[in-house]
Amino acid sequence: MKTCLKAISAFICSFFLVNFLCMFYYSGPGDLYRDHGATRSIRMPDSRYVNAAEGFAVVHFDRNGYNNMDGKLEKPYVLIMGSSHMEATYVWQEQNTASILNDLLGGTDTDLRTYNIAHANTPLPDIIKGFQAGIGEFPDSCAVVIEIYDTSFSVSDLQDALQQTSYNVDSSGAYLSRHLTDGQKLRSSLIGCMPFAKYVLNRQLGNFSGSKDPVSGSQTGFEANDYKTALNAAFSLIRNEYTDPIIVLYHPEVDFCKNNMTIVRDEDSYDIFKGVCEDNGMIFVDTGDAFMRAFEDHLVVPYGFQNTAIGDGHLNADGHRIVARELYQPNLPKLLYIGFKLIPQIP
Repeated sequence: MKTCLKAISAFICSFFLVNFLCMFYYSGPGDLYRDHGATRSIRMPDSRYVNAAEGFAVVHFDRNGYNNMDGKLEKPYVLIMGSSHMEATYVWQEQNTASILNDLLGGTDTDLRTYNIAHANTPLPDIIKGFQAGIGEFPDSCAVVIEIYDTSFSVSDLQDALQQTSYNVDSSGAYLSRHLTDGQKLRSSLIGCMPFAKYVLNRQLGNFSGSKDPVSGSQTGFEANDYKTALNAAFSLIRNEYTDPIIVLYHPEVDFCKNNMTIVRDEDSYDIFKGVCEDNGMIFVDTGDAFMRAFEDHLVVPYGFQNTAIGDGHLNADGHRIVARELYQPNLPKLLYIGFKLIPQIP
C-alpha cells in the first residue's frame, strides 16, 4: 500500500513539475470553437501564448482572438488570411508579416492598417469556406491577402469550400469572450494548467496529419482539368463576393543540397494555380525569387530556427521580413490609397 501511495505521489509531483516547467516552453489557453466565423476556431481573446518548441516567442492574442497588436483598426485596412505561417506564433509579434507590413503602410502599434485573421490549420479550401464570414466580420478592408505555401489542394476540398460559412456576430471573438460557458472556461483553464499534455497532443496530431499522403499535382491520379475547374469555381466565388484587390501570397518551400538552396514548387499545379489567379483578376505574388536573392546575397534562409533544422518548419523572422517587403513592393503601393494619399514605395 505504501509503495502504491509513493508511486501515486511521485506521479502527481512529476506531473505538476513537468507542466510548470513546460509553461516557459510551450503553453497557452485553449481555442474557442465556433460555427459562423472566418475560421473554425480562434485563440482565447486577450491571452498569451508561449512557444519555444520552434523558435521562441511570447504572443498576445487580441480581443478578437487573433495575433495582432491591440491598437485601433484604422479604416481602410488590409485584411490578411492564412494558416500557421501567417498566424506566426513562432516569432515575436513585431517581427511577423502583418506587423512589418503595418509599419510599411504607415501604421503604428496603436493605429493598425493591417489586420491578421490567420489561424493554424487553415489551408486554402478552409480560407475560401470562411471568406464570406471573414469579410462580414471585418467589412472595411481595402484589400485581402490570402497566404499559401502550396499550390496543390484536393478537388473535393475545393468543391466543399463552395458551401461557405455565413457570418454571425455570435461567432465573433468579442461576443464569445463575453459569453463564455462554464465548460469553455474549464477547458481553457485545464489546457492552461497542462501545457505538456497540449504539446504532446499537438505533436501527435501534427505527425498524424503529416503522415497522410499530400493531395498534390504530383500525386498519382491527379487530373489537371478537374483541379483547374474546382479551383476556378472557388476563386470565382470569392472574386464575386469582394470587388477590392485580392492578393494571393505564395511562399514556396526551399531545399538544400551541398549547401545550395533551391526553390521547390509543384510542377503540375503551379502554372494552373497562377493562371486561375490571373483569370479571376487576383494578384499572384511568389516570394521564391526574393528568397533566392536573400540567400545568394546574404546567406539568409526563410525557414527554420536555431532550435530546428535549417530550411524546415515555419517562416522565421527573416522569412517574414522578406515576405512583407515583397508583398508591399511593388504590389500594394499601386493598389491602395490610405487617407486618400498614395502610399510611397520603399527605396
